[in-house]
Amino acid sequence: PDGGPCVLHLGWRERHGPPPARTLRSGFGMKVLRDLPGFSKRVRSALRFEAPGVAYDLWLELLRSEVRQAS
Repeated sequence: PDGGPCVLHLGWRERHGPPPARTLRSGFGMKVLRDLPGFSKRVRSALRFEAPGVAYDLWLELLRSEVRQAS
């Protein structure tokens, strides 16, 4: 790392499935995706119901002590 912040980004995109439905009832998985950012100020997420399917992005700001260079 060059001294700047390090961010881990995980992205999930569903494609070619049935159109996503916004329901009032959420299962365990949806609850985890929605609630995860509330556990740490270092976590941000975005959940979108797009025409091709659900899209989810998660960004986690890493501490310097959590980052190691690949050898």
